[in-house]
Amino acid sequence: MRIAIIGHGKMGKGIEALAHQKGYEIKAILGRKDKIADLDPNEIDIAFEFTIPGIVSQNLLDLSKLGIATVCGTTAWGERAPEVREAFKASGGKLFFSTNFSVGMYLTQIAIRDLAKQLNRVGGYRPNLIECHHTEKLDMPSGTALRIGEIILEEFPQLTKIAEANKMPGHTEIGVLCFREDDTPGTHTVIFRSDLDDISVTHAAHNRKSFFAGAMSAAEFLHKQPSGIYRMEDLINDLS
Repeated sequence: MRIAIIGHGKMGKGIEALAHQKGYEIKAILGRKDKIADLDPNEIDIAFEFTIPGIVSQNLLDLSKLGIATVCGTTAWGERAPEVREAFKASGGKLFFSTNFSVGMYLTQIAIRDLAKQLNRVGGYRPNLIECHHTEKLDMPSGTALRIGEIILEEFPQLTKIAEANKMPGHTEIGVLCFREDDTPGTHTVIFRSDLDDISVTHAAHNRKSFFAGAMSAAEFLHKQPSGIYRMEDLINDLS
């Protein structure tokens, strides 16, 4: 594969190293001052977009115009997700996006959904979220925490939304505690609390290798797919 890396932070550098190991050709590495419009779509099979919330939406729109298949892991652009999806569909492009590229985290989310469904059926439990990331992570709560919250909301219809980070949740809100510590790849915990007991589910990344590997697997998967919008469940189904 011929690769472009947009954003050369921790994820970008990890993908770069893994691409070299796999023998893929890196055609471009773009920083904040570089222009996506300068990329040659005829020379690039896959672009990785791992930048920051403030610029990701425009980057994706620019990539859709060029028709470059894109793997995106930048979070906090949900409000413009319909616009981005429509742009890739209109151009006949390919987009794979996820808030977290760890296969273990995806499987944890499946477990959380099943548990939430059963606990809501039993009754008496109240869910809360805790997440911890490195100090350079800008969005709070994390995109993964928000996704977990969305899953719980789907199974707890009596709850209406996710509370603001580190704010006392309202009666129909899911509370979220957020911490930022040095060199913490990402830890997410869901606690279902009742008067009788607590039930918790935690996913703790030991390092970023699972994120790099997951993003590369997504790129390899996307490379062989027809045009469309893809998520982690598509990759997992393909692996099985």
